[in-house]
Amino acid sequence: MNEVFSRYLFTQHILTGRPCAPEEAFQTCISLAQLFAVQITEGQAYACADVLKQVSEEFNEEVPEPFYRGFPQSVRELSPDQLLFDQVLSYLRTYGFNEFSQPVHSLLEKTAERSPYSEKHGVHAFVIMTEEKAREKVLETADNLLSSTRPLNAQQYEVLLTCVREYGMAVTHCAAKHTAVKLLLDTGDLSLSRFLKLPDVMKVMEQIGADRYGTDEIKKVKLRNKDRKLITGLINELILAGKTDIKACCEKQALWAGLLHQIHYKPVNDDAKDFADAMRSGINHSVYSDFEKEMSAGNVLQAQQILQEGKGSGEVLRKLNYLLSRCRNAGEVQEVLNRTETDNTIILLQMQRMYALYRTERIPRTFVFTKNGMIKTHTEADTETAGRRSLLSADVRDAAYTCIENRLQAKLKGKAGRVYINPAMKSCALPLAESASQGGFGVLACGSRKALPEGNFLRVFTYWEKVNDIDLAAFGLDEQGNQLEFSWRTMASNQSMAVTYSGDETSGYKGGSEYFDIDTEEFRRKYPGIRYVVFTDNVYSMIPFSDVTCTAGYMVRNEEESGRIFEARSVQTQFKITCASTFAYLFGIDLSTREMVWMNMAVNGSQNVAGESSHAFLLDVFRYTEVMSMHRFFSLCADTLCSDPAEADVIVSDTESEREGAEVIRSWDFAKIMKYMNN
Repeated sequence: MNEVFSRYLFTQHILTGRPCAPEEAFQTCISLAQLFAVQITEGQAYACADVLKQVSEEFNEEVPEPFYRGFPQSVRELSPDQLLFDQVLSYLRTYGFNEFSQPVHSLLEKTAERSPYSEKHGVHAFVIMTEEKAREKVLETADNLLSSTRPLNAQQYEVLLTCVREYGMAVTHCAAKHTAVKLLLDTGDLSLSRFLKLPDVMKVMEQIGADRYGTDEIKKVKLRNKDRKLITGLINELILAGKTDIKACCEKQALWAGLLHQIHYKPVNDDAKDFADAMRSGINHSVYSDFEKEMSAGNVLQAQQILQEGKGSGEVLRKLNYLLSRCRNAGEVQEVLNRTETDNTIILLQMQRMYALYRTERIPRTFVFTKNGMIKTHTEADTETAGRRSLLSADVRDAAYTCIENRLQAKLKGKAGRVYINPAMKSCALPLAESASQGGFGVLACGSRKALPEGNFLRVFTYWEKVNDIDLAAFGLDEQGNQLEFSWRTMASNQSMAVTYSGDETSGYKGGSEYFDIDTEEFRRKYPGIRYVVFTDNVYSMIPFSDVTCTAGYMVRNEEESGRIFEARSVQTQFKITCASTFAYLFGIDLSTREMVWMNMAVNGSQNVAGESSHAFLLDVFRYTEVMSMHRFFSLCADTLCSDPAEADVIVSDTESEREGAEVIRSWDFAKIMKYMNN
């Protein structure tokens, strides 16, 4: 099976095998359990030796040693001066003398004795399918991905694109314009323009700029001849299909004028001539222009009507804060809310989260955007905060939240029929903005939580190839967002039983690894003001993650000195970081509840030192499941809630078995979850 599909199916706890002798199947199942804590719950007869090889590759037994090979015992036995001397000597050899060929290890640490690994641990339940059955599963997933109105993450899109290329899958529907744009560019199939409109050509230009020219700014893109032909063909295809919306194109009139000049555009019919003349005229007739005129005049209801008629209810919701902030009285607020309608569940869920987390105090806001598979943030300057006109009162905020909540409940009711929901799903968030995430084993939606077993400590890891220096860092956050850094810059004087760092590995062309050990109870005692810990990865060498091979994840351990530093059996999650930037958020810990919280976000930019920016905006992520969880979402979708899974049409659980006639949805089944979010 194609490696793209195998990797994706592994994240869904599915392996592909073939019929084999009972002895081979038995030995494979035993080896999987002993080496990787993988339990085969279905398809044992297909457990051929190739299955063991696949799991071994996914869990990666060959992880490079960290700087301190006796971690963590040898680290704690060294003084701050000794730790600092070790690292300075390493930096001198590597960055001073440009010698990266061999991994550098400590000269001062003592040999640490490690006992055999014999810890009890949980198991990972997997099923094994034949390649034919797995192919059906992949095609079903691809169809669900095409139904998503949200941009896909890199792994999801790779699965979809490979289905189109390898299986010849026909793209009969495509709900997300971002997905249609990506497919069009990667396949060159102009028939995919049927999912786009003429204004969407600017989305195509943005994607071309990001993928082929390394820029987010359309005006900086100087198209090569091949791309000029593609854009010209796309414009003509859309105009000939009658999708010429001149008013909408006026929103980016200057960019259109520049693009038409660059491709030497010649109209193919009268509609094309009218369009080209309008773009070159310099006169703006856009919906937003008319909208802003009414807003400036204080005519909020008229402005809302213009936006509703010209751009649709979804855009009204996106501008709802702006509209509400300009209302003159409570009656006008209520009228704006009464007129606000949409069939888009995703937008309603986004707005519900926004108003649930909305702060009515005049404090600096941090705006979070997702573009080209990475997040961007902007925190207001003091002058921006002081001059803000869109601050809502608590009463208006509550009225908006109630309105959105009521519409959401009405929209979802009865979508899933008879539903059984495992109570554990209260800790799982919805995949609302996963385009900036990485795919991998054990990955959950951003904001999802998983309890840490009592008495265990946490070992966070990263390892890499093809680059000489990736840095793992941790940041403590208090409830106000103030942060305390634990990284290569600070850990020489901060090593303790609460937090231990394996050293800054800066050498070895074949790669390296870094680790943090966190004892949550010790950490709370030593740093009582810290509520959360956030882990990050960044490439100090300034090479984007997309050009290296980097894996991150965490283990739950009982004994620090048992077995190897990296024990595959204790791995709870791990994923490849593949974003085209040098910085990524991994996950966090809520110290008060002893829960891991998924972040898994790629950050746009060239940041290569983790402590150079504020992470306070992540405080909202720790509250996502308070606002909406998988448990509450499917409760709203249910026509009837069942206490017995045997009576349900839809089973939302990570532990219940598959049952004929029922749809089983796991916390990692993003494609299935998105199907319900998009219908």
